[in-house]
Amino acid sequence: MVGVHCVAKAEHPGEQGHARDRRLAREGDQRQGMIGGAKAQYDCIKAFSETDFTEDLKAISQPVLMLHGDDDQIVPYRDAGPLSAKLLKDARLKIYPGYPHGMLTVHPDVLNKDILDFIRT
Repeated sequence: MVGVHCVAKAEHPGEQGHARDRRLAREGDQRQGMIGGAKAQYDCIKAFSETDFTEDLKAISQPVLMLHGDDDQIVPYRDAGPLSAKLLKDARLKIYPGYPHGMLTVHPDVLNKDILDFIRT
């Protein structure tokens, strides 16, 4: 499954930006919540919380870029990123210090560059 996000450029926050980042990410999540149907969102959360994707991850042979913020309050990176990366044959895991769950919404300039760099290699 491939997800594509269209985002507007956000300015890079300074030291006080983490609260702003979380607010912007939360607003993005709320927008997505208002767009999607309640049943579909429930099914998504149920699938992600109850499905063991171990064998699926082991079967992926293509290079995979995994991007994760270490301030993700929805999917704590220590419980997801490194463990998933170990199961993939060719994972490139990049952890972004202080970035929240909705990091693509808040830091598109940084993430888009990293994604393009990965595609070009």
